[in-house]
Amino acid sequence: HSIWKDSGSPIKSNTLHICGLLSSPDDVSSALEEAERLLQRGYGGMKIKVGRSEVEKDIQVVRAIRERFGPNLVVRCDANRAWTLGEALKFANGVKDCNIEFIEEPVKTLEDLKSFCESSHIPVALDEHLCDALTDAALEDVYVRASEIMNKLSGSLGALVLKPSVLGSVEKFKALVDISVEVGVKPVVSSTFESSVGLSSLSQLALYADGAYRSKSDSRGPILHGLGTIDWNLHELQEMKLYLDQATFHLGNLEKQAVESQLLSRSSPIYDSGSSSLDYEGTSRNGLMTLHKFVTSAKSSSDEQAQSRASRSAVFLHGFLGNVLDWMPLMSSASSDRDCYAVSLPGHSSGPFQNVDDGPANSFQTTLASTSNALNALLEESSVGKPILVGYSMGARVALDMVVSSPEKYSGLVIISSSPGIKDSVSREGRAIKDILLSAQIREMGFDSFLELWYQQPLFESFKNSPQFTSIVSSRAKVHTNHGVADALSSLSPGLQDSLWPKMQDLSVPLCLVCGEHDPKYVAISKEMCELAKSSPHLDSADIRMHVVPGVGHCVHLEAPQVLSPILANFVSYIDGRQAASPSKGVLEAEK
Repeated sequence: HSIWKDSGSPIKSNTLHICGLLSSPDDVSSALEEAERLLQRGYGGMKIKVGRSEVEKDIQVVRAIRERFGPNLVVRCDANRAWTLGEALKFANGVKDCNIEFIEEPVKTLEDLKSFCESSHIPVALDEHLCDALTDAALEDVYVRASEIMNKLSGSLGALVLKPSVLGSVEKFKALVDISVEVGVKPVVSSTFESSVGLSSLSQLALYADGAYRSKSDSRGPILHGLGTIDWNLHELQEMKLYLDQATFHLGNLEKQAVESQLLSRSSPIYDSGSSSLDYEGTSRNGLMTLHKFVTSAKSSSDEQAQSRASRSAVFLHGFLGNVLDWMPLMSSASSDRDCYAVSLPGHSSGPFQNVDDGPANSFQTTLASTSNALNALLEESSVGKPILVGYSMGARVALDMVVSSPEKYSGLVIISSSPGIKDSVSREGRAIKDILLSAQIREMGFDSFLELWYQQPLFESFKNSPQFTSIVSSRAKVHTNHGVADALSSLSPGLQDSLWPKMQDLSVPLCLVCGEHDPKYVAISKEMCELAKSSPHLDSADIRMHVVPGVGHCVHLEAPQVLSPILANFVSYIDGRQAASPSKGVLEAEK
C-alpha cells in the first residue's frame, strides 16, 4: 500500500494507506495502462471515476481492471451523483460479480439512493448527500442529521467519505468518525485540492479515523484513504512537498489520544475555509472591478516573499454569472509557489456597472476594451507585475483583449472555453441585440427566474449533471443582483466587442487553450485559435498548448478542477522556466 512520507524525514505517525485515483479514462486500454502505473507505485486499491460517459463503457472498464489484476485489488467506484436510478442499477448489474468495495454517490437524490440500495447488493458510500445535509448544521445537530440519512441506507452503507475542508470543522469531522465507527461503517478521509501543508494535516485526521475504526475490532483491516490528489501538486516547493512512497512506510508511533488532543485543540493546520481567504487588494476607478489576493494562514510572509521572487503571479478572471470564489480550488493548488489573484468583473458580486469612458454613459461599444484598460491599470496600481492571466468565457475575452493590447505587461495567457469574438459584423449585431433584449428580460423577471432559464441552455448540460451544480448556482443568487448581471450581459456582450481573431496570428505571449470534451463548439474554436497562434512570428511551437478535458462540458474549471489544476501547473511552470532561461528577452523579441 502507498502512504505518505515527508521529503527528507518521516512524519511521526502510524502507517497510512492511500487509494489510487483512476479519473475518467478515455477507453479500456488507457484505463488498464493507468491502473498498471498505480499498481507499480504500490497502491493496493483504486477508486475509478464513473458516470462521465456511457454506462456500458464504465462497466467495461471496471470488468477489465478486475479481470486483469485479480481479486485482491480493492476496487471502489465514484459516480458523483451522475446517474439516474435506472443507469445506476444497470451499472450495478453489470459489475455485480466484480467484488466492488462500494459505489460512492451513484444517484442524484437521496430517495433514489434508498431505492438503489433496496435493489442492489453493492454497498454505497455517502459524500455529497452528507455534506449537503450538514452545510448549516450546528455541531449538536450533526449526529441527528447524519443518523437520519444513514438509517435510510441501513445494511447497504459501506463508507462515509469525509472531506474535512468541505465540512469546515474538525469537530464535525470527529463527530462523523464516531458515528461511523458506532455503526461499523468505514470513515474514509478524502482530500479536495489541498497543498502538501493541508494534506499533511489530513493525514493526521486519517490516522485518527483509522485508530477509531480499528479500536472496535482487531479483525478490521486498514482503511484506504482518498488522499491521492498529492499527484496534482507537481510544482510545490520541494522542501515543503509530500511524496507518495512506493512501499509501506512506517511513520513511527503516535498515540490515538495524542492525535485526538491535537484535533480538538486545532493545533493541526487544516486547509479549509477557515484558513484561506481572499484579501481585498484594490478597486478600479468608479468601483468597476475589485482585485482580491488568495491567502492562507499556513503561509508565512517569508514564504510569500520567496515565492513572489521565484514565480510569476497568476490572475484569474471569472465568466458571466461567476465570481472570485469559483477559482478557490485552483488558486489553492497554484498558490504553493506563486501569488494568486482573482478579479470581480463589472456587474458581478453586487458591484456596480459603470461605463469607464469619458463619453456618454450609453456608449457601450468600447466597454469591453475599457474594462480591459481599467484592469490593466488596477494590476499596475496593485504592483502585480507581468502576471499570467487565466480566464474563463467572458473573463477570457477580457484577458485576451488585455494581452493583445499590452503584451509587454503579461507573461502568459490561459483561455478556458472562450473565443476571440464574433468574426462578421452582421452576426455581431445580431448577438448584441439578443443580449440587450435578454438583459431587459432579466430586469423584469428577477434574478432567480433568469438563473433557471440561463442554465437550461444545452451549453450547460454537463455542468447541470455535476454534483456541485446546485450549490454553485444557489450561491450565484446570493452574491449577484439582476441589475448588475443585466448590465454585464448587455455591455460585455461579444456582439459589442471587436473581433480579435486577426490578432491571434500576431500573439506574443505563451498561450494555453482548455475546453471540455462535451463542448464541441468550443473544441472547434480552440483548435482554430491554436492553429492561428502557431503562425505567430513571436512564438515557438512549445509556447502554444491545447487541452481537451474528457468527460466535461463548457464549465471546465467548475466540473473538473482536479484535471485543470495539473494542466495549469505545467503551463505556468513552463513559463517560469522560459523566463528564467531568457530573463532579458521581452515578449516582442522572442525568437523562432
